[in-house]
Order: sequence, then structure tokens, then C-alpha cells
Amino acid sequence: MALSRRALQRAKRILTGRASKTLQRTHGRDLDDMERAVRPWLTGPRIVGFGVARRSTNRKRLDELALKVYVDEKWTQAELEAKRLIPSEVTLPGIDGPVPIDVEEIGRIRLEGSGDVAPGDGIVHGAMKTQGTRGGLIGSLGCLVRRTTDRNTLYLLSSTHVIGKFGAARRGENVIEVVRRSGKFVLERPIGKFEAATGLNFGPGFPNVCEASVAKITDQGRIRADIGDFGLPAGTDDTIREGQAVKKLGFRTAYTNGKVIDSDFDFKTRYPTTTGRSRKLGLHRQVLCQRFTDQGDSGAAILGEQSNKILGLHVGASPTGSSVFSRITPILRLLDMQVVTQL
Repeated sequence: MALSRRALQRAKRILTGRASKTLQRTHGRDLDDMERAVRPWLTGPRIVGFGVARRSTNRKRLDELALKVYVDEKWTQAELEAKRLIPSEVTLPGIDGPVPIDVEEIGRIRLEGSGDVAPGDGIVHGAMKTQGTRGGLIGSLGCLVRRTTDRNTLYLLSSTHVIGKFGAARRGENVIEVVRRSGKFVLERPIGKFEAATGLNFGPGFPNVCEASVAKITDQGRIRADIGDFGLPAGTDDTIREGQAVKKLGFRTAYTNGKVIDSDFDFKTRYPTTTGRSRKLGLHRQVLCQRFTDQGDSGAAILGEQSNKILGLHVGASPTGSSVFSRITPILRLLDMQVVTQL
């Protein structure tokens, strides 16, 4: 009997070290044995992340659900040591029956802030003027938000690697606008002051659910709450399903749309720092989509195609055809904010 989506999601959490406290208490020794057994292939250099979605064969989606193991590139059996081979199924404590595994190639996920100034409306931390890409990557203004206890003060929401100086920003530092003038693209005047970030955890596994920041808008007369031709967002939604149509307005690629591939995607990416060196950052419960973004779109709000509700913020993509966004609900909860739907 095929496992349900919920059972597969529980299996993914067990496999990636996030088993429930109850299971740890009742099956602690079994979990230790499992970890030793799967470690050789689970930590393979080609693995990008994990999810729960339909099987994929020759880029076609089948009906059968599986625990997905995403890799940057598929290797032949001859190229891999036997211990590094990803099995077609795995037995896990607390799961009734074998867990089916499907390996899918998606490329390496990279952040999609840009070191170049590009067409469209963009923002970046003010340190980029003096520190270049060590001060931040140019990206997109996602949407306007306000605190749940203060409806008068407006903030702009984007990714931490865009306006949060990779987690090193201090409250009150400038966030600046990127504009086009006389056919050239320049870093313009300040548009806000950095306020807060969701925080970054560079520990093992996939401890982060997002990486987002807000800046207090200093010139409210120049800021509109509508997201281009999409108009004002109709609210937010955390119900995201495989196959759902999504859209965004981004700094680099303007209006584009895509489709959700996996709504429970865990992955790791190389995250820049102000020293110029990068560190591995793991994120869980992300949303993997068909590629519909490019560098400079980081921080853009992702909306439901039909609902016009904000689903999340764009994070990164792989060059071979996948885009990733973080859900809006945990972002707003961690920042104690709500999306502006009317002024």
C-alpha cells in the first residue's frame, strides 16, 4: 500500500534528523542505527535537498508520490561507490512499510541576488556602495508590511542577503534604491533603514525556515503598496500544493509565472558573508518551482496566480531549471509583521 503524503513528510523529517521528540524517546536506538546506515549516501556530495512530491521520469510527472532526493547531477552507477548509491527505498523507524525514494536532478541552488545593477526597480543594503557585493546583493522589494500593533509605520520586506547584509546589518543602516537613469542603472538614495531580520542558523541539517529582513521606510510618499499590475495583494496563504500556478514581479525578470514542483523542499546553499567567504545554510519546508526567476529577483513576493495572495519570498534557483521560495507565514510570524493589503 502506497504511503500517504503525510507519512512521507514524516519520513523526510526522520531521515533528515528532525524526528519528533516522541519518536526519539520510543525509538532512540533504532534512529541511531538508521543514521549510521544511511549516512554514507545521505551525505553524498551530489545531494542538494529533500522533498515530498510525485515521481519524475524523463521530466514527466507521474501519479505516485515518493520521498524525493534532489541532486545537482545524476551520476551513473559505475561513477559512484556502492556505499554512495541512493537506494530506491528505505526502511525507517516509526514508518509502516518501505519508503519509496525518487532521485531527481535539479542542479545546485544558488541565491538570486545580483552583483550587477540590472533593469527594473531594485533595492540593496547601503554597504554595497562602499563594500561591493560584500555589503549585499541587489534584489527585489517584495512587499510592504506593518507591525501587528502599529498600522501607521510601514516597512519593506525582502531577503536578508539583499537588505540584511548577510545577517550582519545593524538597526538604522541605510537600505538604498536601485534605479534607471538616462539608460544607466545606479545605486540611488536611501529608501529605508534596516530594522530586523529573521536570523540565520548555520548549524547542521536544515534549521532555518526562511532568511528575510525588513527596513523601516523613511520616505513613505514615494512608496506604493501595490505590486505592479497585480495590484494590492489579497492577503497571504500558506496552503501551497504541487502543481499550483504562481507569479511574481521581480527586479531582473519583471512579470513571470511558474508552477510548484514540491511544497516540502529542504535544501542547503552556499551563503555569502561580509568577509567574502561563504558558509552552508540549510532551509526546510521551502517551495520548489519550475524556473521562472533570475539573478536580481531575490526577495520578490511570490503570489498565487489566481488568488493574488502572497505565498512567499523568492530565495534562489538552480541554473538547470528550478526556483525556490520561502513561505510567507513563518516570515511574518518571526518578524511580527503583517502584509499591507490597503493603505
